[in-house]
Amino acid sequence: MTSKQKTVESLIIVLQTGNDANRCFAAQALGNIGDIQAVKPLMSALHDEDEDVVMDAVAALGQIGIAENVLDLMECYRMHPVGDVKVAAVEALGRIVEKENYDHEQLVNFLLEVVSGHGEDSHWEIDDEEWDDWWDAQFKAIEALGKIGDSRAVSGIVAALDENEAQELNEVVFAALTKMGESGENTLIKRLSSSDSSQRRYAAKHLAEVHTAKVRNALSKALEDSDVQVCVAAAKSLADHPEPTTQSLLLRVFQDSRSVLRGRVLEVISQTAFFVPVTQLLNLLKDEDQLVRLQALRTVARQGNVELAEQVFEALRDPSLDVVAGAVQALGTLGFVKAGSTVAALLSEQGLNTDLRVKSAIALGKIGTEAELPTLLDMLKDPEQAVRLNSLNSIALLEFPETQDVLLAALRGELLQETETPLAVSQESKTQIPENSISDETITEEIPEPKSTLESILKPSRDIGEQDAENESVELTAVEQHFLDIAEANRKLNQELQARKILAPYLDIKRFAAAVLGEERGQKIILGLVEALDEPEPLLQLTAAESLGRIGDTAALKALVTLLDSTEKEVRLKAVSALGKMKVPESFSAMSEHFPEEKNLFVRIQILQSLKDFAGMITSEDQRISLEKLALFLLDDQESGIRMAAAELLLAVPEKTEEQSVIPMIAKMAFADGGDQRLEIGRMLRKTNPESGSAVFLKILSDPKRESHHRVAIEALQEIHRI
Repeated sequence: MTSKQKTVESLIIVLQTGNDANRCFAAQALGNIGDIQAVKPLMSALHDEDEDVVMDAVAALGQIGIAENVLDLMECYRMHPVGDVKVAAVEALGRIVEKENYDHEQLVNFLLEVVSGHGEDSHWEIDDEEWDDWWDAQFKAIEALGKIGDSRAVSGIVAALDENEAQELNEVVFAALTKMGESGENTLIKRLSSSDSSQRRYAAKHLAEVHTAKVRNALSKALEDSDVQVCVAAAKSLADHPEPTTQSLLLRVFQDSRSVLRGRVLEVISQTAFFVPVTQLLNLLKDEDQLVRLQALRTVARQGNVELAEQVFEALRDPSLDVVAGAVQALGTLGFVKAGSTVAALLSEQGLNTDLRVKSAIALGKIGTEAELPTLLDMLKDPEQAVRLNSLNSIALLEFPETQDVLLAALRGELLQETETPLAVSQESKTQIPENSISDETITEEIPEPKSTLESILKPSRDIGEQDAENESVELTAVEQHFLDIAEANRKLNQELQARKILAPYLDIKRFAAAVLGEERGQKIILGLVEALDEPEPLLQLTAAESLGRIGDTAALKALVTLLDSTEKEVRLKAVSALGKMKVPESFSAMSEHFPEEKNLFVRIQILQSLKDFAGMITSEDQRISLEKLALFLLDDQESGIRMAAAELLLAVPEKTEEQSVIPMIAKMAFADGGDQRLEIGRMLRKTNPESGSAVFLKILSDPKRESHHRVAIEALQEIHRI
């Protein structure tokens, strides 16, 4: 019998005889393992007195997903009084129909009963608190009916849609209708004439999935809808239909009197496989509405219409600065060399808004002519950070023979007069550019990152609380938490340095040059980055160390080792990371020797992780023994992060001297702390030694005196044998 089979049998026993909490955990684990041996015990658990056990058993049956569970789940829905259980049963049925062929007539009727049945015979005792559960069940039932695709369900789900309080069902109902054959198709077409504009919009959107002539005709009429959003949805759906007749239908939209419609349709269809003809784009580039002209420029760029480059160039004279900015971007994308000098003039004009000047800097990098290099060099002293960094980024993109020398000079500060006051913004415009302000509707594109870490330097780190808010429902692993903590520490360092006002003038240029040089190779590059390690600015040291790590040349090893004595923990962290990437005996020795002296938790963890990556390359018996001893010693460390890193290191060491004793030691750690440590241990053992790992936890699970530890064992076993 395999360890997996033994695990399933043990979990079944817990499901049947354990306390309420452990029975829940056992049901969850059986679902995640997905062994068919668990089906009958889980079906029996549907009649358990504990509603939580029932709900977990239902979910597990859905995960295993075999047809013989269907009738029992239907009965569970009908008979169980708790709303959450009913919802779980319907969701489980939806999972099963994705995996199994089944005679669906009975199931279809049942799901329609769920969709419509909230009256006297509904099996629901509806009160205010159960309405949410009822809606959830209804939603899951419609979703399941869509997976089945039986046309007999059309009238039932449409009836649910037409209820007064069914707005949230729009998406799921219309999506289901697309899978229900001709009847579903006809219903969707009919809904294009609904008095409810949201239904017309959803119908137009989902008809993209139905490719028939009847649908195309219906969508062509929807292009004339009074609601712009309906028209746009219809246009998008038509653009997804490759038929030749589609083009003429869509081009009619550009004759519509509504400028917002012309612009939105152009935006939407240009992002599909639909190719807007050159003749049509010529007209749109001259449209009376500036937003339409702007979108036409973006479409030209997206489609790569090089033949329209001259017309795009003419758009630099547009009365709207929004359109001028769009023309600059398009010229860059098209690589129109003729525009280089004009774009360079826009970049140099400090009287213009920053957004336009940044786009000009980016465009020059894409145009790629050496003639504009002097302008880009001048912009390295611009008072606007975004202009400075994008100018340097464009220099890096040019890749001329002298590009590396320019980047090295920027790194050393040789291109900058760092003692001078940043240039004052000119109050007068030197070029003939209209003085319009940028409109609120301007659509700005993200600054590209063709080289290294421009965005990370331009944008400050997000507040850690903001990240937590976004992921409050996500349980972080120990490793994820580790790196989240590092990010927080780095953010605080940046704030501290800013507060102390020790940032040198144009330090951003030096940092970005250091980041970009990490993508280059050559001895002079390494020498320049090594020199940057001696700079007094920790932020520059961080970036230079990171770049040296990416290059991975051992010529920088000695200098990186020196950084291990830095007073800034983030600098030490980057040095360790860089040394780890070199994977040579010298870096191994340096990190091993530094570890006992290192006080910072995160740096210590990073050392262990770097040593783990090195472990598979060990050729020396002394090194192997040294790593093994270190890892064994740290398994009892007071910090859980250290213990976890030590466990990973120990498992990575080849030919461990006491293999059979190592696994129990690591397994023991699962009981030391709460949180997800037990899951992490399970995943480690799954990758390394699932048989021995299972044996440890199965022994605990079979001991009734250790019932308080059963949850830990269950969850670890779940991870070892998860599907």
